Amino acid sequence: MKYFLPFILFFAFVGCDNDSNEINPTESKILGSWKMVRQQYSIGGPPFWEEVLDGEILEFQKNFVFKVVKDNSESGIGIFDLRNDSLIRTFSNDTDSIKYISQIQLKGNKMLLIPVSPNRCIEGCSFEYLKME
Repeated sequence: MKYFLPFILFFAFVGCDNDSNEINPTESKILGSWKMVRQQYSIGGPPFWEEVLDGEILEFQKNFVFKVVKDNSESGIGIFDLRNDSLIRTFSNDTDSIKYISQIQLKGNKMLLIPVSPNRCIEGCSFEYLKME
């Protein structure tokens, strides 16, 4: 019995959950401001990239709130969640709520969003953002 006590204590400590309000490592990479710089789309042929001038800025905050800034003014606010490789952004007002789900790829200072729902591109599209300092 005395040999089982260390195992029981080990699993008791390992099984404890962290504070649910903490940002996990994947989420911490997304925190901050991101500016859209390119978009990829297709009109029936091979996809191509196009530079975006004066692209929107997405601001992700530690409290799971995000803001959309366009033309130097806030154009939207909502909450976000990361699940596996999906970014879920939810906008709400007094009467309605809409979720935008995108596949997300984070590599260094680049973030690629590929729309999944509700506006999935038939021929494929994606939006590239650069992290702002």
